[in-house]
Amino acid sequence: MDTEKKAALDKLRKAKELYVLMSDCTRMPYVSCDSETYDDEVFLYYTEEDAKKEAKKLISEKNPVRILKVENRFFLPFYTSLFPMGVNCLKVGRGTKSQTSVQLSELVRRPEPSEKIPKENVVENPELLLTAIYLMQQVRGKGMNVPNPEIRELEEEMMAHYREGKFLVAMNPEKKMPVLKKDDGQVLQPVFTDMQEFMKFQNVNKKEKYTVGTVEAANVPKLLSKETTAIVLNPFGINMQLNVTRKA
Repeated sequence: MDTEKKAALDKLRKAKELYVLMSDCTRMPYVSCDSETYDDEVFLYYTEEDAKKEAKKLISEKNPVRILKVENRFFLPFYTSLFPMGVNCLKVGRGTKSQTSVQLSELVRRPEPSEKIPKENVVENPELLLTAIYLMQQVRGKGMNVPNPEIRELEEEMMAHYREGKFLVAMNPEKKMPVLKKDDGQVLQPVFTDMQEFMKFQNVNKKEKYTVGTVEAANVPKLLSKETTAIVLNPFGINMQLNVTRKA
């Protein structure tokens, strides 16, 4: 490992704060695929000023982003939260003279499953979530839709990952699953790609104590009540609505 890389890793551990570009399309870090290395990367900055310059550029390209300040004590939770997203690279200071790239695995280890969590509840869908992030950044940000070949390809890839997936669902003490009701009358069943997305839901609904269950994609239709019109993937994250076909 060269001196420059070591210095970057040290600073990413010891800096007082970092500034992360967050996507308004997904409520998650903005993700970009490097055209040369094909790394799936997020953008970090040591100063707010540098972050604002890149944010302004992205916004002009119809990529709505905002800046999130991350204090040092939250570095480790932030870095490890990128693993379930499928992100593998940190682009530090993009657009500045000190721009560098660091592999996520060089900086932190993927956390081991907690002993408090049953093995059957250790669920992640990084390929699905990453593809969904790219899709929503294009659809919600740039207004691209299905007739666009790129969007069609992303949708097909995402649904292929969905069909292969295993997900988490919330259950109340009566073993009933909560639903979300929209203003237009739609009733949505929340489904989660991983434990941190489930915890977002639990933290928003602190008055209710939910346990977590698992379900394979093929069995999701069996869980839906008659009034449910669709599922919503990670309602407090990417918030993607998917129609599910029930068997007659």
